[in-house]
Amino acid sequence: MSGRFKSSKVTRGGVYKRRGRPGRKITQIKDSDLPPVEDVEMEALKRTEADVGITEYIGAHKGFSAVIKQRYSDFHVSEINQEGRLVELTSLSCDIESQAPKTFGKDVTLDDCNDLTPEVKDKLIQMEKSDFSNVEIEVTNMSKDERKRIHETIKNVFGARVVSNTIEKEEKKIMVIGKPKGKQRVDDWTQGKGRYVYFVLYKENMDTMEAANIISHKLRLAPGKVTYAGTKDRRGKTTQLACVPHIHPKKLVELNTAVRNITVGNFSIHKNPLRLGDLRGNRFRIVLRNVTASDDDVEEAASTLKERGFINYYGLQRFGSTSVPTHHIGRALLRSDWKEAIELILKPRAQVAVHSKFKKPNHSLEDSLAKARKIWWETRDSHAALQALGNKPRGIEGQLLLGLKRHKPNDLVNALEGISLNTRLIYLHSYQSYVWNHVVSRRLKEYGYKPIVGDLVFDENDGLDEVSETIDELTENEEIVAESLENENKEEGTSSVSQDRKYLVTNNFN
Repeated sequence: MSGRFKSSKVTRGGVYKRRGRPGRKITQIKDSDLPPVEDVEMEALKRTEADVGITEYIGAHKGFSAVIKQRYSDFHVSEINQEGRLVELTSLSCDIESQAPKTFGKDVTLDDCNDLTPEVKDKLIQMEKSDFSNVEIEVTNMSKDERKRIHETIKNVFGARVVSNTIEKEEKKIMVIGKPKGKQRVDDWTQGKGRYVYFVLYKENMDTMEAANIISHKLRLAPGKVTYAGTKDRRGKTTQLACVPHIHPKKLVELNTAVRNITVGNFSIHKNPLRLGDLRGNRFRIVLRNVTASDDDVEEAASTLKERGFINYYGLQRFGSTSVPTHHIGRALLRSDWKEAIELILKPRAQVAVHSKFKKPNHSLEDSLAKARKIWWETRDSHAALQALGNKPRGIEGQLLLGLKRHKPNDLVNALEGISLNTRLIYLHSYQSYVWNHVVSRRLKEYGYKPIVGDLVFDENDGLDEVSETIDELTENEEIVAESLENENKEEGTSSVSQDRKYLVTNNFN
């Protein structure tokens, strides 16, 4: 989010409703139910805060002008995780043994298995340390539960380094315990801590979706497998958490030499994936240049910011950094105008960024995407456009072009499903942010800054932790709505989410 206060007058240098089950009615949202979006295309650098609903100030002091983001190094963003700690890149080591327990899920040793004799336990220890032959245990007279406990103990103690199987041999049941043979995968580096690898992603002059697409391409992951808690500005130096499923940190570290402007490190293992909204906030360090104000004016503005805070607007970065604003795409998806959404995503851009280059001579992903967009725009031939990307679904455009190629010309919904869920969520969140900014501005224009019925206010008599938890629950509303929308087609009857969404829009803009 971006704040706006009196002294900050500065110049700046996707989800959609799936098809229902047969016979199910899909509620259409009328154009009149939605706030208008400017149809005239504008270059990103010329987009103003007023264009996205940011019009009010919280301070009454004398304002001043300045330049923000004249250089991308003037803008630093560090994510704050759910525990309230600042996300920082402090280690590039791929060694995660110190972060994962030695045992599988909990502290278990061979001594915990009373079904094994001391002799067998000694053989297992020797086998694990050397090339000792397989250990065989007769389990004919053991129950299924007893055999299961032995298998679980072996797995918990040794992980994937040792395997155990029960076989029939000379009319007896024999449990064979030994090292994996042949090309059997030995994969015990997670040690049972989980299957999701979290890492700190540091990037420069690149937006989060672009960085995630590059990482997934380099790791040969399906689109959307690289997840993150929130999007960060393109023009800046940003640090945030990201997540991939079951990729060894050794492979992730290779990104540091294979891709420009991206550095990863501080690896850890977790049981659950990182999702949008899994953060407390962000910390900013911002340089203002060409300040047209006296020291006294700047001091007064800083004091007002400290004492009164700022309006919790969504800033320009929320709406994209290209000539096609992301909230335009979000609005098209919300209206179920799939054709318009596809047109906007594949529309040639007014500007081309040149920073997202792979370490290959004269090769730029952005250049390839620009060529693919141009081919599709002129020919509407998804196959030919995809060839410009090497027939690979690179970037959001590549994902969409592959979807268009695989499905029938009129099957636009399934084509759009080729785009990762996170990206579709971001398009929807962008339009929600557009609505939020307009609602906040209208609220302040009509009622001023004093609390009215319906406002959430901080009570100094209550504990901060309790209020923080309440705010956290409210700010998670977008995630809840998104998950509900994603599961609409799994439920019977008309979705209440659509009605709530329609109510929100119509009651604020009619």
